[in-house]
Amino acid sequence: MPARTHCAYCGCFLADLKKSQRTSDHVPPRGIFPPSLFTGRTQLLTVPACQQCHGNFSDDDAHFRNVLPLCGEYPPALIRELWEGGVLRALDASDGNRRVSDLLNMIETDSDGKSRIWPERNQSFMAVLHRFVRAICWYHNYGWPVAEERVNVERLAYQIPSGYLTSVPGGASPGELLRWSFAARPEDGDGAASVLLLLRDNMRFLGMVEPRK
Repeated sequence: MPARTHCAYCGCFLADLKKSQRTSDHVPPRGIFPPSLFTGRTQLLTVPACQQCHGNFSDDDAHFRNVLPLCGEYPPALIRELWEGGVLRALDASDGNRRVSDLLNMIETDSDGKSRIWPERNQSFMAVLHRFVRAICWYHNYGWPVAEERVNVERLAYQIPSGYLTSVPGGASPGELLRWSFAARPEDGDGAASVLLLLRDNMRFLGMVEPRK
């Protein structure tokens, strides 16, 4: 892990900023955790950030929190906690109508006539995963700061080979809402990397970081 002197996202030197412009960012966002998975001693991946970068994430984070209980096969009790732990309050807030509309616009009909959502088709949801990739590169002290345009994230349809997650550097959030593995690809160029993201056990995403130009 590098020294916490620079913003993990834009690379600005934090000591040059006012104290009010220096902050930190949690991966995953702290607000998505239900009470059963978050206590006062819960440790999250935390990266240094400037207020400008951090502020740009808040709207996407709120959308990500609302979408998470609607996708993947979570235990019913966890779905209920995720939904009641923050989503319902958000839908009752001043911008609740917009939040409801955002969720409704994600619903599509599949070939069997069933309604479902594909989070990988939603820009705001995927923007949060892009940020996870950038923060994880900082955590592993490789190729950072990673500009947004260097990151591509795709949902994987296949299973991850057994034992892979324990054979490479990685980590997990409380309750394993997010697990990740990190692999540098120096043979592909300066700063190239791959980051595997797992939301619980059945939503798998691969983030590819392109080398610096």
